[in-house]
Amino acid sequence: MIVQETLRCKKIVSDLLNFARQQDVLAQECDVHDILQQAISSISHQPGFAQVQIIQNFASDLPHIQADPFQLVQVFVNLLNNSTEAMPQGGTITIETRRTDYQQAVEIVVTDTGGGIPEENLGKLFNPFFTTKPLGKGTGLGLSIVYGIIKMHRGQISVKSQLGNRTTFTIILPVILSKQEEI
Repeated sequence: MIVQETLRCKKIVSDLLNFARQQDVLAQECDVHDILQQAISSISHQPGFAQVQIIQNFASDLPHIQADPFQLVQVFVNLLNNSTEAMPQGGTITIETRRTDYQQAVEIVVTDTGGGIPEENLGKLFNPFFTTKPLGKGTGLGLSIVYGIIKMHRGQISVKSQLGNRTTFTIILPVILSKQEEI
């Protein structure tokens, strides 16, 4: 029990440090599909993923983007973990990629078949320390960190949910960061 609580405290401190840090975007040309594959690989061995099917609908013509691949892996790991926790009996996570209509950005859509999010919580999801998880099961920092990383990449993130059915996160990232963000 002491070891378990120590590990939980370590995760809370780590999340707080990640949230508090003003990290620079170390942009480089990268393949969004490679980033998604890294995120899937890093979490697929976890017990919660045994009952989860991941469907990948990747666009064949997706351009490379300028981004920090390590930060984006963290974004998708957080989203995939949240999706899995929303489906304790198992389910499906669908990841889709496509170019946006105006071709200057890419869109990544992550949809799970979990129980959905109540409408009154949708506006609070990206707030620091907001969580719907039981006490001791979450810090409420995961989605606020995701939001911060996407904003540092000059991107957008939105969420739609159907209670009892599914939740969809949509991320739009520019193909080229302006010179100020390439640090």
